[in-house]
Amino acid sequence: MVKMNEEQKALFDKLTALRQEISLGSLAGKNDIDSYKASSGKAKTETAMRTSVGQILTNRDVVAFMDS
Repeated sequence: MVKMNEEQKALFDKLTALRQEISLGSLAGKNDIDSYKASSGKAKTETAMRTSVGQILTNRDVVAFMDS
C-alpha cells in the first residue's frame, strides 16, 4: 500500500481508475507497457498501449499527482 498525505490523496481521488493504476505503476518503476498490462486498460497492441500510457502520463491531473 502506498502512503499518501492528504494533498496526494485528494489529487489521486480525482483520477480515473485507469489513470490511478498507470500512475502508481509508473511511480513503482514499471515501464509503460508493464504499467498498462497491470491495469484495467483495454488496448490490445503495444502501439495502442504506448499511446494510451503516453496520453495518461501527460494528463495535467496525473502530472499534478505524480509531482506531489
